Amino acid sequence: MLGVAYVLAGGEAKRYGRDKLAELVDGVPAVSRVARALGWLGPVYLVSRSEWRCRLYLSLAPGAAGCLVDSPPPGCEEGGPGVAIYTALSHALTLGHGVAVMAAGDMAWLDGDAVRLLANLMGEGEASAFVHGDGFLESLLQVHRVEGLGEALEAAQALCRARGGRLRPTDFLRVRRR
Repeated sequence: MLGVAYVLAGGEAKRYGRDKLAELVDGVPAVSRVARALGWLGPVYLVSRSEWRCRLYLSLAPGAAGCLVDSPPPGCEEGGPGVAIYTALSHALTLGHGVAVMAAGDMAWLDGDAVRLLANLMGEGEASAFVHGDGFLESLLQVHRVEGLGEALEAAQALCRARGGRLRPTDFLRVRRR
């Protein structure tokens, strides 16, 4: 087992108007496609806002190892992808696997080879993410080395408190040393 993977499955989709993760893409629910794309790494967990969403997404992604409900750090607001990433990385730290990967559940065309490339590009670094051609950081697809993750989680909590209780998905990349 190389590591552990997490599908960020918040499921709000306010602008879309319905649950994007349950949408069928080529006949398969989006959340299941993302879980399959990450499955090469090791166990795949879903991270969601509530128990009922966990049950729903687990029924749509039967190969997932389990589901975690968002657990914000003290002093940070509930909800949002920042809290889901915090929950995933906290869980990865307890498992102690070498690498933790997370991707948004609506990345239905995510390719496992692209994720492997991102993990390989990390090299000796602590984290990696793709940057789009226009310079935009893709913050909802991240790879982290579990080593040193405890310090990174503490630093992200400090950023959250400094900004009045809001975790951003990029916080976890900003606080890594390399």
